[in-house]
Amino acid sequence: MIQRLRQLMLPTELAKAGRVAVTLALVAVAQCCVAQISTNGVGATTAIPRATGLAPGALSPSMAEQVEVETAQFWGIGVDEVRRARALMLGPRGAFSVANLSPLEILGIHARSDAERRRYAELFAKAMHADTERVLAFSVEYEQAYKRLYPQDQVVSFTPPVSPADRPAVPSAMADAADVPRSMIRPTDVGGSAAPRR
Repeated sequence: MIQRLRQLMLPTELAKAGRVAVTLALVAVAQCCVAQISTNGVGATTAIPRATGLAPGALSPSMAEQVEVETAQFWGIGVDEVRRARALMLGPRGAFSVANLSPLEILGIHARSDAERRRYAELFAKAMHADTERVLAFSVEYEQAYKRLYPQDQVVSFTPPVSPADRPAVPSAMADAADVPRSMIRPTDVGGSAAPRR
């Protein structure tokens, strides 16, 4: 992959950019191509130079085009739509929104018809659904790994202790200030001793 990316850059660009900048650019582009997402959600042709310290336009036209193709493929849209989304982010949308807005969101917000808006909404819903499935699958694996590696540890329990004797002795005012329900504590009196158990 790195060799392919080096071939996409013009030799003069390699000489001008310097080794560190080239390495950073290659890493950024490789991450973009491998993950098939762009740094700013629109197309990495503008984000990569900023992220690596390269001057705008430091990417060869063929490399910029490759990034646009990869971005379009990832989101299920055409290269022309990726370019339109990037152009929209250069205007007021870029001022009103976060920089990592996806092309589907940008195009959906600026849809030219109800059918176009519906198409982008459906593509975005599918992308979010797939991402949610990946996140949940990883979460399940993480929980299993945690239980396997640390079987004696309890991660977090929001269940109040069954017995009042097991509840922590805390002044009621402190619990109230921390929005802790009194059912989860054993209130103490002013002198610091625990209040009588009920």
